[in-house]
Amino acid sequence: MNGKRKKGAGGERLHPALLSLALAARNPQLLLSTRALRARYGELGFQIGERQLRNHVRWLLARGFVEIRVGASRQVVILERGRAFLAALGVKE
Repeated sequence: MNGKRKKGAGGERLHPALLSLALAARNPQLLLSTRALRARYGELGFQIGERQLRNHVRWLLARGFVEIRVGASRQVVILERGRAFLAALGVKE
């Protein structure tokens, strides 16, 4: 294999950070609290580390899925790209 991965018949794989976006669709503020987001993953039977969750949020920010607005308090806003992804999955905000 020479260290190369073959793509499956399904094509490209989705980045795991997109699962975090889907879990936080109804309450985007979950993306600010790794503890709350970890609990949400736990409800589904998954274990995930806090560092990995922070990386998920960084990935979503870097690619324009979400934005953190800072004012009197921090607020997470799902941007158009994130909304389009959630709509394609059939996840309601």
